[in-house]
Amino acid sequence: MGSRMGPRMLTGMLTGMLTGMLVWVLTGMLSRVRARMLTWVLTWVLARVLTRVLLTSLHLLSATLLSSGVLRQLMALPLLVAGSHSSLHLLR
Repeated sequence: MGSRMGPRMLTGMLTGMLTGMLVWVLTGMLSRVRARMLTWVLTWVLARVLTRVLLTSLHLLSATLLSSGVLRQLMALPLLVAGSHSSLHLLR
């Protein structure tokens, strides 16, 4: 896997920066009570969005790994290690 940023990651970063700037501007403009409530609401919404993006990314990653066969090879690794360990034990 390369270190290139995908469009989803770039969109997520831009959304996070814009949300942060919006919270910063609005908290400076509103009274303290309203600012706290707005900050809480925006934080909650941002957490929901980031959770959705993270789950979608994990789903796409697992689908990619499954389709390429890498995940099956990784899942077989403990069986190979256990098999080699038991065969070494039999040689003793």
